[in-house]
Amino acid sequence: MINLTPKQQLFVEEYLVDLNATQAAIRAGYSEKTANEQGARLLANVSVQAAIKIAMDKRSERTHITQDRVLDELAKLAFFDIRKLYDDKGNLIPITQLDDATAAAIAGIDVVEMAGGMEIGGDAAVKHVAMYTKKVKLVDKRAALVDIGKHIGMFIDRKEVGKPGDFENLSDDELERRTEAALQALGHTDAAIRTAKTAPGKTAKK
Repeated sequence: MINLTPKQQLFVEEYLVDLNATQAAIRAGYSEKTANEQGARLLANVSVQAAIKIAMDKRSERTHITQDRVLDELAKLAFFDIRKLYDDKGNLIPITQLDDATAAAIAGIDVVEMAGGMEIGGDAAVKHVAMYTKKVKLVDKRAALVDIGKHIGMFIDRKEVGKPGDFENLSDDELERRTEAALQALGHTDAAIRTAKTAPGKTAKK
């Protein structure tokens, strides 16, 4: 069993709402002024990480929503081929006849009535005939591709510290101190900081 404080447990529950550590920390009762740092610190806590994973696994079991299923749905949107909406004559295929992957890429269909023509019946009666046009709204394909890219590790969010030229005249010791402070501010653990210190080109201090 994982031992968490009441506020840590509440943070875990709130984090699952929107996966926003800062907002989850605020809703869990932490100060708004330090919520960003508190959120990063909590996510770096091994016990909190384990509790979040357990909670996410249980939610997946309840909802049957797994990472594979989400990725499969995103793939339908990202790799949608607009030609599948039309038949060989260029007519829009009725939505009830579309395959599941094609239908999933449609956000909505607007039916607009337009000025039509005149029709003459067998009794020579003339009547107005309405004409309709359909506008198909598609989901955001680019957003789906970006989401897939993030899921498979193609894109990594980067947070820059300082301005160009800020570090040019710093000594190695001062640069190391600033690097360590920046890593801590981003919520990295002591192990990650030690790894950064011993990266290629750096010699670990004894």
